[in-house]
Amino acid sequence: MFGKWKGNNHNQQSVIAGAEKGIRLTGNLDKDRQTIYEGLGGSVDIICTRVLIGSRAAILIYIDGIVDVKIIRQDVLSKLQQVREIPDQQKDLLRYIAEKTLSSGSVKRASLAADVLLEILLGKSLLLIAGSDEGLVIETRGGERRAIDEPPTERTVRGSREGFIEDLTVNLAILRRKIKSPELMIQATTLGRRSRTKVAMVYLTDIADPQIVQEVRHRLSQINVDAVLASGYLERFFEDYPNSLFPQVFGTERPDRVVANLLEGRVAILVDGTPFVLLVPTVFMQFLQGSEDYYERTIIGSAARMVRLLALIITTTLTPVYIALITFHHSLMPTDLLLAVAEIREELPFTPLVEALFMEVVIELLREAGLRLPSTVGQTLGVVGGIVIGQAVISAKLVSPLMVVVVSLATISSFVFPNYSMGLAIRLIKFPMMLLAAMFGAVGIAVGLLFITIHLVSLESFGVPYMSPLAPTRYADLGDTFVVSRIWKHKKRPVSVPHIDNQRIGQAPREQQENEK
Repeated sequence: MFGKWKGNNHNQQSVIAGAEKGIRLTGNLDKDRQTIYEGLGGSVDIICTRVLIGSRAAILIYIDGIVDVKIIRQDVLSKLQQVREIPDQQKDLLRYIAEKTLSSGSVKRASLAADVLLEILLGKSLLLIAGSDEGLVIETRGGERRAIDEPPTERTVRGSREGFIEDLTVNLAILRRKIKSPELMIQATTLGRRSRTKVAMVYLTDIADPQIVQEVRHRLSQINVDAVLASGYLERFFEDYPNSLFPQVFGTERPDRVVANLLEGRVAILVDGTPFVLLVPTVFMQFLQGSEDYYERTIIGSAARMVRLLALIITTTLTPVYIALITFHHSLMPTDLLLAVAEIREELPFTPLVEALFMEVVIELLREAGLRLPSTVGQTLGVVGGIVIGQAVISAKLVSPLMVVVVSLATISSFVFPNYSMGLAIRLIKFPMMLLAAMFGAVGIAVGLLFITIHLVSLESFGVPYMSPLAPTRYADLGDTFVVSRIWKHKKRPVSVPHIDNQRIGQAPREQQENEK
């Protein structure tokens, strides 16, 4: 099922530069070609190919790079050139060519210059025929596209190696192959006055809550920007609390994750030109769960999830706790460790807070440098840079060896999270926590954690509490939150996500056997 809805008039009816809405095609090839050429800005990638259709002159206009050249050559130009003569009794020339000659998919007629220009910018081709005040718009969209490959940021040992790419049509086809159901609804609109980016909203009509679907549609229709270049642009408009560090929209490149969330009642937003798909509504625990949790045995998946929870605690509190112990709470440390730390710190010129901030900034610089460099060079820089700088600061007595270990362990823990956006947010949290620990010790850490908890509990995503099923407590969902429950126990859909059809599966095989006995 594929539906369309119209957004704001400024998005759907914008005037193309160089062509006013009222200008029509005249049938004069030179004049019409000049109108189209100027309307598109006179760019060098505008291709105008002259062709004879029998005895009638014609021009095929398209933009190089965004069309499928194979379709144009084999299905359009080749077929047009094979026409030797047009029957004299044929009154409707355009209809004859569209039905008897062209075989490149959808073909439609257009007479307004503004409509024609928009179709060409979308990757279609325009056929102008001498003497006809209408043109044929031919579906020829294509061009170079990236092959389907495993997402680099969400790799799994087991599971699908399939990931979304930058082509919206391909991404929708991937979802169609995974959900072979007529209830899979795909609705599309165009956003961006200049980019004219196609955006699709996907959901299951018999599962998704109509109020959430309507809210997503409403927020999309309110977007009025020059361009939508990636799904991150839409994420800013979907967040109810834009000043929060925590992401309130879940982004993923994995089709299996999108399908699993659609089956829970969520809505997916796909943007042409980006492989990241947005899912709403979103809860905090969703960011700590990996798709591979359900591909392994239950104990293995539960252990992996507990490791992520441990990594969350280590990343946010390990460095602040160390600073608080060194600065205020010496009595809580073992005597041998306290004496060793005191001996090392006698030769250090800086406070624990300055040491920690210095090391954190250095690691963040290395991380950013590694992302911007080629993969092989970036990996080398990360390993060699970390070893060299760590040894250098210890030898120069700028940072204690124990501080290097603490900061390194906290940094490694921050890379455990399956979602990149959440990993960034959690890494930033430890900086104010370090300041509180340096000023107030354990009391500062407790106040910081309390503030973070209150903030998380106050967040919502499309009306759904961000900390659900923890706050408010949804007892039916707790069994699959901190640990992975068995698939045959998933009889009902998660209560945390509003939905229509609550029944997921029937009786489990084991229960059926018990009932038969």
